[in-house]
Amino acid sequence: MIKELLNIKLISLFVILTLLICSSFNGVYGEIVELTDKNFDKMVKKDERWFIVFYRKESKLYGNFEPTILKLSEVPESEMGFELKYGRIEYDENPHLVSRFIANQIPQYFISDLRRVYSFTITQNYDYVFEFLKYRRWKLFPVKEGASDPFSYMAYFYGYFNIIGFLLKKNVFIYIPPKIFYSTIIGIFFSAILRFAYRKHREVQDYINKFERDIEEKYYERCEKHGYDPFKLIEEMEKKLKEREEHEKLQRLAEKEVEREAKEFLKLKEKIEKKNN
Repeated sequence: MIKELLNIKLISLFVILTLLICSSFNGVYGEIVELTDKNFDKMVKKDERWFIVFYRKESKLYGNFEPTILKLSEVPESEMGFELKYGRIEYDENPHLVSRFIANQIPQYFISDLRRVYSFTITQNYDYVFEFLKYRRWKLFPVKEGASDPFSYMAYFYGYFNIIGFLLKKNVFIYIPPKIFYSTIIGIFFSAILRFAYRKHREVQDYINKFERDIEEKYYERCEKHGYDPFKLIEEMEKKLKEREEHEKLQRLAEKEVEREAKEFLKLKEKIEKKNN
């Protein structure tokens, strides 16, 4: 009796091991991985393909589609043609990923094809989705590039502002969208720079005004010390400047007159030479 029980246990263990080995070779996982802000970058590797869906726990649309995703996750790799993993992201608990993927509807579907991300819409029908994935029809949709790429540095940076907004909403009951928060931070930064520049400009202007006042005071002190009238000196200087300007004007007029006479002389010379010829 004991031997029979041992044989049954050995057979059951052998069957379990066989199933595990077959499932590992065929790529049968039969599960949807819960992806979060913390484990996403560790789980989704560069050499893997992932079917990712953003969902809410109370979403009926996703609840109806979840059995289809589970069924797809049980499709062997040999039948699909490549290894495809399935993950889901809870919309309200992962603000960093929501911002990185620019997820704005529930449910929303993405494919991470060797970390090249595609966003698309599909009919929630098993046969349709199976063919869509098997023949890689996600490549018919535009790939996310540049700042919209969830794996770009800009997306990482932008995502942290959404975390701050999420924490404010959770703890202070005020939600600030990342775009508004980001714009506010930039506005504060540039206003601080402008304020600093204006303050420096005022300091320089005050220094110049102070320097001019000091020069004027020293000038008046010198004039009083030597018995000169500062206003008369200024008038004389202005008079000399005007005389100099008038002299320069007359000189320019004289030069123009000389040039005009020289041109007339040359014209007369040319006429005389033509007549002689």
